[in-house]
Amino acid sequence: MIFEGRVRSANLGHIVLGMHYEAYEPMAREAMERIVEEARSRWPLRRVVVAHRIGDLAVGDLAAWIGVASEHRGEAFEACAYLIHRIKEAVPIWKKETRAGEGSRWLEGETAPKAGPQNSGS
Repeated sequence: MIFEGRVRSANLGHIVLGMHYEAYEPMAREAMERIVEEARSRWPLRRVVVAHRIGDLAVGDLAAWIGVASEHRGEAFEACAYLIHRIKEAVPIWKKETRAGEGSRWLEGETAPKAGPQNSGS
């Protein structure tokens, strides 16, 4: 199971021109390693690879990548989803979004609305 997180061209109705990610790498790396171990303790995973880029990224650039291998695809899918959510909530990576006509601003937990029957997402 593979997840690729790419810089979106829109967020919450704003046109996005790019993103800047910052992290204190030793702390972020330690948090990611801890989350990977959490996933390994919950599912019998053969291999887990997680990565998150820092620095300036353009729309469409790969920001995060998660790869999970397991004997059963259901376990890999569940573990991958778990890793995505835990990394977003627990790894100290700060995001600065550059918006068209608005300049740059640090995001504080802002995310695009979830896709659903009334919203097709972005």
